[in-house]
Amino acid sequence: QLHAELKDLPVTYMYLANNSPEELWGKATRRFGLEGADCVNLRLPDAQQRAVEEYLGVQGFPTFLLVAPDGNIASNKAPRPSSPTSVREAILQLLK
Repeated sequence: QLHAELKDLPVTYMYLANNSPEELWGKATRRFGLEGADCVNLRLPDAQQRAVEEYLGVQGFPTFLLVAPDGNIASNKAPRPSSPTSVREAILQLLK
């Protein structure tokens, strides 16, 4: 639903797996449609995962972030994907 709502916006989705077995992560990306040219799926080794989580300020899972076009974290409390209208509004604010 979120992809459909935001298809006209310049959005890239990044999904990070934390402690997920590779096979289950692959099944989940297919099941939830987390594949395509606008999706980046990463399953990192533990040390890299911890470093990314620390850098992004991840306190728990799931965590939703918005990253501005300049690469800086704009919000570490982004609206949940289940609220596509709120996500759209937040992205439009970033693009102003």
